[in-house]
Amino acid sequence: MKRIYLASDHAGTLLKDQICEQLAKTGYEVKDLGANGSESVDYPDF
Repeated sequence: MKRIYLASDHAGTLLKDQICEQLAKTGYEVKDLGANGSESVDYPDF
């Protein structure tokens, strides 16, 4: 199985989630590395 890792900042979460869903439907093992919400995050913590 092909594996792909995706991540985004808070502004791209919705699009990242949609891309993850489509890739999973086409046979990819998707690893979502975040961000997991639309609220702003403190980037130095990453």
